[in-house]
Amino acid sequence: MRDRRQISQRGLPNQSGLEVFSSIITFGGEFLSWAKVFSSATLSGATSYETSTSDPTLHAVNNSKPTTAETWYLYFTSGLSAPSVPSVSDESARNSIQMTGNDSGNIGLYQQLSGLTVGTEYKLSVFFHKGSASGTITLEQFAYAGETDYARIKISETTVPTYECVLEFTAYSPNDVILIDFQCSSGVTGAVDIVQMSIKEKEEYLVPVVMTDSTETAHNVLQRNLRDNLSDEE
Repeated sequence: MRDRRQISQRGLPNQSGLEVFSSIITFGGEFLSWAKVFSSATLSGATSYETSTSDPTLHAVNNSKPTTAETWYLYFTSGLSAPSVPSVSDESARNSIQMTGNDSGNIGLYQQLSGLTVGTEYKLSVFFHKGSASGTITLEQFAYAGETDYARIKISETTVPTYECVLEFTAYSPNDVILIDFQCSSGVTGAVDIVQMSIKEKEEYLVPVVMTDSTETAHNVLQRNLRDNLSDEE
């Protein structure tokens, strides 16, 4: 008579779909240009725009559009200066992008990406030098809502000082725009120093769950399907 048990006496599956898998999530690739090992050339020639104090980030991306992909665009509100790479005597020490802000204005930079896969998840990570400035770092995702203007898709705010800010987003188009904004806390003027940035694609893998017995022999973990019409009693 045919063995109708889902799992045999030897611990082997008699049907498919009984294996137990564990999900492993990693982030790979790189989709952000000019995002590490900064020098005086990193922002050299970058378009710099004095933006409005009313929704300054959205105003910047729509009035100084990032028409060239993989290039930084800069913005600031009145009374501030654009982000810069501090000038030092040793060229190899130029390793940060500095944003100096106050409590009444905003300063930041943005980039049109390329090569994103629509519907795929990505993670933007921004790392900072340890500093004393207090305020808010805002990471934003923009995409074209129509043919002419960008719309804000997602936003993430982090209080500084901090070591890392993260925005996990789903690509709306192959050329979404990401933006990094800084504003100081009330009554404060100060600077934050970006030392590295990265955008990586979320990748998920399924691996079988394995356990070892008393003899250190490895076995796949199986699960019974209680809704299956096979009987374990026959």
